[in-house]
Amino acid sequence: MLILTGAAFFNILITKIFINQLKKEDFEMNQENQSKALNEKSAAQYIGMSVSYLQKDRMNGELPGRTPGPCYAKLGKREVYLRDDLDAWLQAHLVNRLMQ
Repeated sequence: MLILTGAAFFNILITKIFINQLKKEDFEMNQENQSKALNEKSAAQYIGMSVSYLQKDRMNGELPGRTPGPCYAKLGKREVYLRDDLDAWLQAHLVNRLMQ
């Protein structure tokens, strides 16, 4: 059994509080610094659609009877989707059950 004096216990307690605070700040910084641009796979997961849905939407554009996909940016050969655009797209496709 380990017996700690008041000063040793206090030092351990302060160290644990300090480490927990660092972890919390690191987590908050990571949340703030999340990329605003998502690749195709991440964007599909974010909006709950398939990658092929996004690909077909980019190739075919708007088709009758099909929900148009979200806006995207072309960066060289890559397509990226901005979180703000994905959020706006989701918001635009909310259905009010009372209006149906």
